Amino acid sequence: MWDVPGNYLVQVNCSNLVSFVLAEVEVNIRVLECEEPEVQISQSRLVVWRSQPISVEASMDLKGCMRYGVQYLWQVFSKSTCEDEIMKEGPLPPTLESRFPPSQAVVLPVEVDVRRLQLQLPKMALKAGNYCLVFSLSYEGVPLRKAACLQLSIITAKLKPIIEGGTRRVWSRTQDLQLNGEQSYDPNMDLDNQSLLRYLWECESTSKGPEHCSSLHFSLGTDPVLGVSGSELEEGVEYTFKLTISKDGMAPESTTQTVLVKSGVIPMVYVECVSCKAQSIYEVNQNSFVSLKGICTNCRGSQRGRWSARTLHNETLVLDSSSTTTGSDGMNLVLRQGVLTDKDSYTFTLHVTDSSLDGEGAASVTLDHNMAPEGGECHLTGAGEGGILYGDGDGWRIQTLLDRVHFNCSGYSDVGFSEIPFLYSLLVTRCREDYCEDFCIYKGSNPEHSAFLPPGFHSARHRVSVSITVEDHQGATKLALNKTIEVVLPDLPPEYSSLPQFELDCM
Repeated sequence: MWDVPGNYLVQVNCSNLVSFVLAEVEVNIRVLECEEPEVQISQSRLVVWRSQPISVEASMDLKGCMRYGVQYLWQVFSKSTCEDEIMKEGPLPPTLESRFPPSQAVVLPVEVDVRRLQLQLPKMALKAGNYCLVFSLSYEGVPLRKAACLQLSIITAKLKPIIEGGTRRVWSRTQDLQLNGEQSYDPNMDLDNQSLLRYLWECESTSKGPEHCSSLHFSLGTDPVLGVSGSELEEGVEYTFKLTISKDGMAPESTTQTVLVKSGVIPMVYVECVSCKAQSIYEVNQNSFVSLKGICTNCRGSQRGRWSARTLHNETLVLDSSSTTTGSDGMNLVLRQGVLTDKDSYTFTLHVTDSSLDGEGAASVTLDHNMAPEGGECHLTGAGEGGILYGDGDGWRIQTLLDRVHFNCSGYSDVGFSEIPFLYSLLVTRCREDYCEDFCIYKGSNPEHSAFLPPGFHSARHRVSVSITVEDHQGATKLALNKTIEVVLPDLPPEYSSLPQFELDCM
């Protein structure tokens, strides 16, 4: 439209048969002093649980332009597709906000920084539904906008039924049995703002067969607490009770608890997975932090607790100072990260005795395994001194601030969660003698990234350990690549007198 740069006067005449109105504005047309930038988002579609945080990032290529200040802006729209008017890259006024009235965009929490390349949204920030995430780049004072978009689907997680006390308990028939489902919740809502659930209790089976359930008489109401008279419980029999929770608009979910009935006044033990509740994750993997808490409701201050752990393949997990921070004695158990395996489910049992009570009480909790991402591969490439290209082999020698490394991951999958994104991390460790430093160079949802690496210590011949990990939404992590690279400081060009000055120009 504008062939020649310069100042123009634009007039608009609006008239009818009676009168006219004239409006005019001065327009200054300038030539962009750089090549137009490019922006992109690596994913085109993202599916995320409402109960998990969201991490999305954009990448940009300024084509070497340093003439203008750069502005970023993330916006979220309640759209199933990125429509043309949202993605339009037409001229803009200097501030991007005036391009989109606030009423069109979803209002995000005040703590969300929308002016960075990476967008971090806390869990529960968006309602379930379909959205369009738009990333915009503009130059300060220049009516230019480049945009990229991502289709985002927020899905609801299943209801979480919980019966207080653990997966299995030992109970005395001298007391009435109480089963409590009040800890059940909807993970799609804040814990302090839950809506009402409906509860259905059943006796599913017994060690004498399911028909023995008929000897129990309890109400089939919708209360979260079920009471069974101790006189109806039979010594030596295991009862399996089933709790089903439901609410409008969501599928019902169930869980069970097995109760072994004994005679005598024994310790009444409850077990709770504290870390599971805090993280809303009830599955474990090698990267899990597990903290368990035991309670004895009728002990009189002289109780002694002892923990044991077995896999579902009946293999013993030794609980000592190398696998726990608490040891196996006591009412609490905290496992060290790395002691569990990705392919095993575990049952943790707390055995309690009290000198004033009869025999031993016990309760256990079973935590199912969560498989780490699998089936893919990651590659690391880089260019070293003299233009040497490095790949999957050894013998790397690169210069920090001059030679970037690039990783690329593909092909990873997570059973049952085909569209949930992974987190990719580029990690570096450098050591000298008995001292080490760890660096997280990159952590995000982009399966490829380029970066400079920190130099190794001279005493370690400049060697650093580089690893790439792939992590699913529950924290299960796959070590995809691990190698040693020699990273050295660059030789200063003659025009530089100090390394800090050189570093500043390289940034």
